[in-house]
Amino acid sequence: MSACVVFRHPLGTTVLLQLCRNLSAADIHRQICEVYGATATCGGKVRKWVTDFKAGREKVHDDSRSGRPSVITDDMVASVEAKILENRRFTISTLSNDSPEVSRSVLYKNVSEK
Repeated sequence: MSACVVFRHPLGTTVLLQLCRNLSAADIHRQICEVYGATATCGGKVRKWVTDFKAGREKVHDDSRSGRPSVITDDMVASVEAKILENRRFTISTLSNDSPEVSRSVLYKNVSEK
């Protein structure tokens, strides 16, 4: 393991530090539960961290993921914006009725960010 480790997740940091002390995953999980409470993390997550760190992982935080692809096109956004400009006293419900392909939560997010 390299000396340059990124510490951003408190439980991941705990696992890494205890692993450096040659403790087993079960012992690390037991100590985490004593300090943070029984619902802090499950034993499976601790075992996964231990396996990852032993395999050479050096970062404590999760890697970014691409996530779910957007199904909202620029045309949909432009259509909603045009409807807003037509009637400035709109509601999310009227926008949702006019644009059923766009979810209410996405409409709310787009409206509230403007």
